[in-house]
Amino acid sequence: MVTDDKLHEAIVNFANALEAACVDLKRHIGEIHGVASEIKYGSKDFDSLKWTMKESAKGPYQQTTKEANENNEVFRSLQAVLKKNNGFAILSGTKYWNHQNSQDIIDRRGP
Repeated sequence: MVTDDKLHEAIVNFANALEAACVDLKRHIGEIHGVASEIKYGSKDFDSLKWTMKESAKGPYQQTTKEANENNEVFRSLQAVLKKNNGFAILSGTKYWNHQNSQDIIDRRGP
């Protein structure tokens, strides 16, 4: 027998699933049209990406790739930030840029 509590729980679960589907649909439409909806991640989240140390004439820097991060949502968010800012951004004192204009390879140098 279905009680009022179980019915209310089922309605809330349905509403949550519908909301999640709408958010996902909005994100996909934004990607298709090259428009990033609200950025959900910030510089602290970008630390969780898989960074490797590199060396250049200007000194050490870090690099991460789409492949190394399995194109996860945090990586895509950083790509969106760079795309919005013509391939370069400073977030919390850390400089991020597209490696040799490749959107799939991102470099950074911290403060």
